[in-house]
Amino acid sequence: MSSNLFGNSYVSGILDKDIYVETTEGAPQGGPLSPILANVYLNKLDRELEKRGHRFIRYADDFVIYVKTPREGERVMASVKKYIEEDLGLTINENESNSLKKVSNIKN
Repeated sequence: MSSNLFGNSYVSGILDKDIYVETTEGAPQGGPLSPILANVYLNKLDRELEKRGHRFIRYADDFVIYVKTPREGERVMASVKKYIEEDLGLTINENESNSLKKVSNIKN
């Protein structure tokens, strides 16, 4: 019996043009553990955003933080990125991160 809690369900890799490449970091994308692990790791982020008074929505590793101005958005994004990377020890994939999308008609 394996002493690994997750067994083989945590083996990570990517498929690039029909070629499987094994990776040593991260959870398998789309795997059943991915949203669970995101919720475990990002629970501290939720508490931090609440402590800072931000209005936000998060589902697994996707989240939106509501701000009033683009300048505030840039400041909050830099601060949250620093918290995620330095305090939580996680890496943000810049290629998959969308930022500062303007949404209008949001009421307080």
